[in-house]
Amino acid sequence: MAKILVMDDEAGFRTVIQSVLKPYNHDIYTAEDGRQALEIAARERPDIAFLDIRVPGSDGVEVLAQLKKLNPAIKCIMLSGFADSETAGEALKMGAFDFLKKPFKIDDVLKAVEKALKTNRVQNVPVAISPGAASVPEASVEGGAAKAGWMKSYYWAIAASVLILAAAAVYFLYFG
Repeated sequence: MAKILVMDDEAGFRTVIQSVLKPYNHDIYTAEDGRQALEIAARERPDIAFLDIRVPGSDGVEVLAQLKKLNPAIKCIMLSGFADSETAGEALKMGAFDFLKKPFKIDDVLKAVEKALKTNRVQNVPVAISPGAASVPEASVEGGAAKAGWMKSYYWAIAASVLILAAAAVYFLYFG
């Protein structure tokens, strides 16, 4: 089980990432700004952090630099709704592990976490979480592969529902 920090000023994105990763028994911590993210990181020492580049108060690149000082091994995955290759390049030079452009696909989140976990070699974490692999450890599912496939579909349905609700909330917030 890995500790994962999600910093984004948009609650919908925090909720989507949390909902996608929670079924894998990761400890998920969320923050809406850099100050909260650094407080959580100092206390919980996450293995992976999703960092929105543009948040109020301090940007994700500043938070990345502080997180790397706290824990040089942390894998930081930068998030941005803006196609700013200069900022992405700066973040990668400062030690960012990966970069996801918003709106991202759920598969992209899962692949980034899988890649980070393989790199970190975090112990006791089921690493096979890519779309083609069984997402629920077989020992925890009665009835073997048939039920594992059903559980995988169930988790995807939950994630899709959360994404739709988040999009509706953002729409009504800005246009409603």
